[in-house]
Amino acid sequence: MVGGQKVDTSKIISGGFSAGCVEAICHAADAKPGSISGLACISPSTALFVEKAYQFKRSELKKKTKAFTIPTLWITAEEDICNFETLDMFKDVETKGTTLVSFRDDILDCSLKLTEEFSIWGAENAAESPGMAIHMALACEEEVVADKPIVSFIKRTFDISTGGGPGPFADDTDAVVVTKTDILTYTMLDLLARIQ
Repeated sequence: MVGGQKVDTSKIISGGFSAGCVEAICHAADAKPGSISGLACISPSTALFVEKAYQFKRSELKKKTKAFTIPTLWITAEEDICNFETLDMFKDVETKGTTLVSFRDDILDCSLKLTEEFSIWGAENAAESPGMAIHMALACEEEVVADKPIVSFIKRTFDISTGGGPGPFADDTDAVVVTKTDILTYTMLDLLARIQ
């Protein structure tokens, strides 16, 4: 029981933000088959240079994402410091219901007000790391943006009448929504543009 509500343990989605996505991916991949129904990652911090600090191997993490058979949701923004990692993980997952949501930077709350108040990150780190304020705005500030795609993803994942994902997201012009059928027209072009 949580808050007086009985927990349905047959409907669990693993999720994380930033470095927490490493744990979410590992949990979803290593859990008993059928015990995790989906994965939601907000701006996963999975770059090679953070492997030692977060105690993971990117190559092993990518093997786990390639092996997923569950729907996955990846959330980023145009100039998010973890945009490349998000796109790189997304492109490897071949399951039905896998979706990328990329928010426009101009609608995000990049004030760092809550980040500054409640974390070790703040204006000084954001000034040193382009895209850090956008990264934090995706999950840590007062103007919440990740809630709509996550709620929609949960509803689609557990929609018995359609067999689950991929269904339409709520109409939201502030985000670019990409499903696996769009990957070649969006993700690969974006990855190539960022590599050059």
